[in-house]
Amino acid sequence: MNWTRGGRSLACAAALGAAAPALADGPARLAATLVAAGDAAALVEFPGGQRWLRAGDEAGGCRLLQVDGAAADLDCGGRPLRLELEAGAGKPVAAPPDSAMANIELPAGKVQSLAARPQAIALAADFAPLVEDGQLRGWRVDRLDETGPLAGFGLREADVIQAVNGAPAAEPAAFAAALRALPSTYAFTLELFRDGQPLTLTVAAPPAAGP
Repeated sequence: MNWTRGGRSLACAAALGAAAPALADGPARLAATLVAAGDAAALVEFPGGQRWLRAGDEAGGCRLLQVDGAAADLDCGGRPLRLELEAGAGKPVAAPPDSAMANIELPAGKVQSLAARPQAIALAADFAPLVEDGQLRGWRVDRLDETGPLAGFGLREADVIQAVNGAPAAEPAAFAAALRALPSTYAFTLELFRDGQPLTLTVAAPPAAGP
């Protein structure tokens, strides 16, 4: 499901969800929530994979009723189910108020696989620092292999990455820490400038399935 919205104040709570009591074939956990003015979505993990759902959407025998900043209410075959994000696992990430937004869903284990092969990233793309007034403002995608391992992340050549999970490129230590933390997350945000306009990519990044 692709979802794009612009001109709104957005907040993304990207955090590992705690599993609430659920039906055997129902959702296992709430991985992330996305709350906008008058609209909201939840990244719900089902036995068969993760799905972004908005109110009224159905998956895995359940229908999403509503989402707030840290929880989602579902109806699973007539049985109410409330899933909550794990307390303290993450904090809301505010996107620019005039930013458009797009959903990206990665294959299971994609982020972990790339983290184990940093050379693959170097071969797939070139990133150049964008410096203004002596300060690092972001990282420009100078080259991107459209068939390489970064192709599914929603990036394009000439995009300028300004923040990851709310950590700005202008603060290198925080930015680097956010990048290092990506393999342990279920979802994250990339704040970009594309064609002179702000864009927030909200990425669903499920871990690899267990043995």
